[in-house]
Amino acid sequence: MEILETSLVDLEFNALLEEISSYCFTQEGKKRILSIRPITYSKPYSEAMATISYKHSQILKGKSIYKRLKIPVIDDTLMEVWKKTEKEGAVLLPKQIYGIYEFLRDFRDLIVFVDNLADEFRTIKDIINSINVNEFYDNFSEFEDLVRRSIDRDGNIISTATPNLAKIIAEKERLELTIIRILEDFIKNPDNEEFLQDKFVTIRNNRFVIPVKMEYINAIDGFVQDISSTGHTAFIEPSFVRSYSVRYLELVDEERVEVERILRNITSEIRKFAINIDIIIQIITDFDVLYALSKYADITNSTKPNLSQKPIVKLISARHPFLKNPVPITVELGDGRNSFGGLVISGPNTAGKTVSIKTIGLLTVMALSGLLIPADEESTIGYFNKVLADIGDPQSIERDLSTFAAHIVRLKNIIDISDYNTLVVIDEIGTGTDPREGEALGVAILKEIASKAAKVCVSTHYTLIKKLPMSLEYFKNAYMEFDEETLKPTYRLVMGMPGSSNAIIIAKKLGLSDKIIEEALKVISEGIDIHEKFIKELQYQKKEVETLKEELEEKIKEIEALKREYKRKISELEDKLEKLKRKEISDILPEIVNLRNRVSEIRRRLIEEKLTQKELEEINKELIQAFDEVNLPISVDKELIKVKEPKVGMEVFSGRFNMKGTISKIYPDGKVELVSGKIKVQTNIDDLYTT
Repeated sequence: MEILETSLVDLEFNALLEEISSYCFTQEGKKRILSIRPITYSKPYSEAMATISYKHSQILKGKSIYKRLKIPVIDDTLMEVWKKTEKEGAVLLPKQIYGIYEFLRDFRDLIVFVDNLADEFRTIKDIINSINVNEFYDNFSEFEDLVRRSIDRDGNIISTATPNLAKIIAEKERLELTIIRILEDFIKNPDNEEFLQDKFVTIRNNRFVIPVKMEYINAIDGFVQDISSTGHTAFIEPSFVRSYSVRYLELVDEERVEVERILRNITSEIRKFAINIDIIIQIITDFDVLYALSKYADITNSTKPNLSQKPIVKLISARHPFLKNPVPITVELGDGRNSFGGLVISGPNTAGKTVSIKTIGLLTVMALSGLLIPADEESTIGYFNKVLADIGDPQSIERDLSTFAAHIVRLKNIIDISDYNTLVVIDEIGTGTDPREGEALGVAILKEIASKAAKVCVSTHYTLIKKLPMSLEYFKNAYMEFDEETLKPTYRLVMGMPGSSNAIIIAKKLGLSDKIIEEALKVISEGIDIHEKFIKELQYQKKEVETLKEELEEKIKEIEALKREYKRKISELEDKLEKLKRKEISDILPEIVNLRNRVSEIRRRLIEEKLTQKELEEINKELIQAFDEVNLPISVDKELIKVKEPKVGMEVFSGRFNMKGTISKIYPDGKVELVSGKIKVQTNIDDLYTT
């Protein structure tokens, strides 16, 4: 559908894809990026939303690993080499083989890296499901061994590639040295000096020759292999090395045959991988696309939005990806109940209205295409099967349409195909014609779009359109904030109110004469004037509320900080108290040890000696005195209950003496006598607990 594509262009989605594709390593990856479209355009609801969620999760994980992905390069040269291997008996050159080896090595490293990722990267590991990683690894290991022992990094055959090649080359080198030695001896002989043009041995036609002056060409018995370009020198192979040269040529030919055999063998091994080349290229392309999308998401600090089955847009701290250091906008459109589906954005020129509606449309398209969006992760994008836009100047010379007519044609097409799951973005509706007629048409068009329950975001200067939310609940106002003192926009989008164009204020502060300003004010109709004053009053009140809100938030932060400080101080005091308790116990530890020794001595006397009642009373006094001297608080089990009404004969527990006993006497001063075996002690009633 043409209007869907032109809308993507208007929203700069194609330009966005161009930028993302610049991060690709392969042409196929770039093509894939440029072909990305909203998934909801081509798939039914359930499948589309599942696919979108999957791709969001995949890129989100990709952000954490894309820097470690090494994407193998696929170019036309490489593909031509691959095609050659399809022919039976084909032989690749050493450099071509090494190029294929490096490509497969990089692919091996890529899939092994991905295969070893943790299970939390399952969406990324799924990319390599189409290939058996272990099987490929084993096959490549054998191929790698074959290549590395046969060809060096510069694409030259290694002399020890096979035992036969090593033998041939060794004999050839020995023979070469023999021939050179014989010819050098001939050159060094003074008797031969006058015949020679120069004193060196060279090769012509794979034969070792010496440079001889042309006038002495018949003085040397041998075979002329070449003549210099000047015609002054003949390169002659002397007869006395002829037999050696023949054998040398035989070895050269044997070497050529053996090298060809080696290359043919390696090429046949490559053919095994060529069977899966389409799968390999598909996997590499998938990772190339993932790399580009993940890198762009990382650069733009993009996140995974929430998805909703309802056609709604909720963007928090959203940024247009093409702007450097943009002022984030927070905006809502649609509530899923058809009671709110239209947003009217107003405000002065250059304040950011067009950027805001483009941000809403572009980020929606990005999310529905499976891309992360530059907004807070709490943002939500709902299900839209069409995103339609009328932005910019669609004037058509071919169809002889004016700017206004072109806009009307576009809007007609938008109205015709809009429905509940459509998002419509319109910039400056109704412009390009008489303002009164333009704003009337704008209101009528927006009402028609609303009647189809489509979601619409529109920018405008027109008063009647700014008043639309007052008469139709489906619409809400928003405005781009403008600082009247500095005459500069703040680029903040403020929800819930219309904005003023501030044209006359700006003109006055820019130096336009008072006479012109006054005349302009007279021209403005009374109704519109009142409306503008009402807008400014609302804006002023809203700023006051926002200021108070900010102050309240600051106070709350201060209170929270004080609470944290008090908690910290309480914690410090508790720590100090605990340390003091430990110190007190440490200080009285010697007394406790002394008391334990004295009690042990009393127990020994009770067991070994028969004591009189008087002596028992003395021991009782001694125990009381000892406990009083130590003054050690006794830890009492929390489950024990204090005795409220003590009675003679009642069994109780004394916390002070840490002993059970029976009440034998109750004294008027609030003390009691406890008996435990032969021990009698006196204590306060408050020290007694039920057993």
